[in-house]
Amino acid sequence: MGRDVVRTFFQCISKCPRTNKGDNLIKTAVEQSSMAADIMNDVEPTSALLPTQPSTRNGPPSDSPPSAGKLSPFSSALVPIPRNHIDSGDAEGDCDTAQYIINCLHYNMAIDPSVVITLRTRWATMQPTKSFCEGSLLPLAGILDRNKFIRRLHLSGAGVTNVKATAGNGDSNARILHQVLLSNDSINILDISNTGIDDSGLAEVCQGMAVNSAVTTLNVARNCFSAQGALMLEDMLQKNTRLKYLDVSRNALGFKCINRLQCCAKLRNVEMRVEGNYVFEEILNSLTHGLGFIASVVGTLLLMSAASAPGTTPYHWWSCLLFSLSLMMLYISSSLYHSFFMLPHAKDVLQILDHVGIYLLIAGSYSPIMMIALHHSHRANLLLLLEWLTAFGGICVSIASSGVGVSNQATNLVEVFIFLGMGCAAFGIWDDLVANLPATALYLLVGGGMAYIIGVVFFILGEIKPIYHMVWHMFVMLGSLLHWLCVYHFVVGMGLVATQQR
Repeated sequence: MGRDVVRTFFQCISKCPRTNKGDNLIKTAVEQSSMAADIMNDVEPTSALLPTQPSTRNGPPSDSPPSAGKLSPFSSALVPIPRNHIDSGDAEGDCDTAQYIINCLHYNMAIDPSVVITLRTRWATMQPTKSFCEGSLLPLAGILDRNKFIRRLHLSGAGVTNVKATAGNGDSNARILHQVLLSNDSINILDISNTGIDDSGLAEVCQGMAVNSAVTTLNVARNCFSAQGALMLEDMLQKNTRLKYLDVSRNALGFKCINRLQCCAKLRNVEMRVEGNYVFEEILNSLTHGLGFIASVVGTLLLMSAASAPGTTPYHWWSCLLFSLSLMMLYISSSLYHSFFMLPHAKDVLQILDHVGIYLLIAGSYSPIMMIALHHSHRANLLLLLEWLTAFGGICVSIASSGVGVSNQATNLVEVFIFLGMGCAAFGIWDDLVANLPATALYLLVGGGMAYIIGVVFFILGEIKPIYHMVWHMFVMLGSLLHWLCVYHFVVGMGLVATQQR
């Protein structure tokens, strides 16, 4: 049975036109095929190919051989091979395919159909199926080394067992990659993210990358290496002159390791992706605004109770509700955003909600003061309308920019200026505020605004050193607390008739 598999494949190939080089390669492959066929003689076809569970849908499996058809090397089932579909005249692609299948049979490993398609059609992209596991690069040893047409090698997830990669799972494949990188000069993009590579496996990859002159993009995200592995990457960057992009995201390496890598990459003009590495800082960010959310819930209960007291109006209730909801929205979205820093898709959505919360809080903080203390001021009413329109416009900008791939730094800078403009707009009606609010309320109002403005400095510094982002969180909590005290102690108790128009 094993000989039939190999013979059928080579009978199909033999009908195609050849070059001299291709004939020699095929001759060598045919000579090696007898050894692989001998291995198959005493083994059922399914055990040597794709390891699938036997089907019981039509009863127990039969011991009798099928009545017709040839065994396809692309399947665990006996199906006819349509010879007229093999019409490529490329000897190199044929021989690489044949050699890969022979190697799989020799090592008793599953044949990956995606690999066969890439080799057979000389495709520039090789992206194995999910069944491609630890050690599955072994049959490709000697093939990828000399290959000239594959430009993109995507191995993301290879070595994954039960959804999550285990440390060391990808090391055997990394050993093969070491040999490939020493010889191959055609692969430009190498993706080995989420493959379970630890320090030992990364050492193999870095040794190959140190002398490789073809790879321009290397993705080692979501792996299991430590600070020692980061030092290996740093050493590789100092030796490699071709690399242009390095993805080390979601490896929990910490600020010191990432900072060293970034400094080295900057000297070599290598762009880096580093999010998901600042574990300590993100935990602090999540905890601070998690506490802020709990405090805002307590503040909401107290403020809404005061806004519902006898003598208040719907303006009191609705304006305080807007302020309270915006506070809770800001803190819960920020806390969740920093909690899911290792999940990129969830983080992207929560980042939008985080920015939405900032816009809503600024407009929400204006609402009680404008709707209660300055209820009869036309300028105050106009300013409140502009604040909410700007907030909704900023929300649209934030959502739209995330969909068109604008960089976070560029978007953040624009939004910082929008936030500052919305906050400082209160000075346009300063005379009305002075005329209608007591001095202590003004001190609280200005103090809260100053806390936000000073905090912006640490927000910007947080792009350079992540721990400063936690300091920004503390200033946000201080600013919102001062504004809440102003509304709770001075604004919510004011009657609408007591305000003066200016």
